[in-house]
Amino acid sequence: MAFYLHVDKIDVKIKAKQFVEIYGQMASIMPFEIVAWEKLSWFLKFLIPKLMVKPKKMNS
Repeated sequence: MAFYLHVDKIDVKIKAKQFVEIYGQMASIMPFEIVAWEKLSWFLKFLIPKLMVKPKKMNS
């Protein structure tokens, strides 16, 4: 169970970074129409640094 939570945290952080990066590029060429995406982008910009994903220690 703990492994899945760790993987989910990593996955969320990666996808959030990808969205912010791609949206930043797309926002420069498309008209400002989708307010929800803009709000999500700003929210994720502040959230991403707070998402601490520590390396999982392997028991071997």
